[in-house]
Amino acid sequence: MALPINAVPLRIPFSYSPEYKVELRLHESLWEVAMSGPELVIEVMTLCTQLELLCHRELNENTRRPGFRGRKRNYSNTFGTHANLILDKIEKALQCLPKPRPSINEYLNSSGLARMYPRASQVAADPNGLTPDVKTTAVDSHFSHLCSLNQITTLCQQIQSDCMNLHNHKYIAHQVALLYTTLNKHGSAKSFLEHRTSIETTFKTLKKSLSTEPPQLNEDLRNWLVNLTSSLHTLVTSLDGGVKAPLNPVINFLKQTK
Repeated sequence: MALPINAVPLRIPFSYSPEYKVELRLHESLWEVAMSGPELVIEVMTLCTQLELLCHRELNENTRRPGFRGRKRNYSNTFGTHANLILDKIEKALQCLPKPRPSINEYLNSSGLARMYPRASQVAADPNGLTPDVKTTAVDSHFSHLCSLNQITTLCQQIQSDCMNLHNHKYIAHQVALLYTTLNKHGSAKSFLEHRTSIETTFKTLKKSLSTEPPQLNEDLRNWLVNLTSSLHTLVTSLDGGVKAPLNPVINFLKQTK
């Protein structure tokens, strides 16, 4: 025998009240700080760096797509969202300026940031104005140089750790070759000349010593690798001499803001 269907609801929910709405502030800063002129420049510069890298990645991805004709108009789904988020942060940072406040583009031009971050300046002037015809700037070299220095320090730490802690050194030769390739990206820079020469003169001996089973470095080669990687790591992290040269445009700009 079928049970009768009860048309009365078991529970009646309360009607929604807007007073219980929680406003999401995922991208808001936790603490609002009043900024001086130099601090504002550095804050906007930091945000422009994020936007410039976002634009750079978007353009690179676009040029690899079939049918690319030299001008960027069709952005990825996430580019506009992320770019607008950064622009909103810049707009909010400029609120600390006295009225009449400049627009983002006016501020970038007056502060000199537009010359350092031309792609970010394009998007600030016109959200649909990003084009690939911007020439390489000093900031582009700054980014690539920092990436290279980061790769050197990471490889040095990895090689030294593997050299001292592993009993099987099968991949050490490959890691040293990768380190040498990274050093070669700096061309004829005198800063790394001694280290490159040391790798060139020792690499064959290194590979030969790893032909045993299991591959294991002898004490002399371990000491050589530890000294090589320690010296490179110290040189890179100290930013002395020619290591710092590609970073000078950004460093000099920051000095002018003081």
